[in-house]
Amino acid sequence: MSTAAEVDTRTITVRISSVRFTEERVYFRLTDDREVSLPFSHKYLRWLKNATPEQRAKWKLDSDGWTAIWPDLEEGVEIEHLLLPRPF
Repeated sequence: MSTAAEVDTRTITVRISSVRFTEERVYFRLTDDREVSLPFSHKYLRWLKNATPEQRAKWKLDSDGWTAIWPDLEEGVEIEHLLLPRPF
């Protein structure tokens, strides 16, 4: 029996397809039509919480959709951190 903690990240085939924001959260749309969100209050998203709306809007995906990147902020979020039981 395997547990979620034993997920092999090499088997993750879903990717990030888009990013959107509300006042309190960042949402990541995945290629399988799921949407995962995290609050800006999450300790590893302080950099995004402190960003301006203009900076937040300037995201891009890396070439394979594995990471949403904010070049102006020199930060990003990887798909594995959204899917594994203990993000970041």
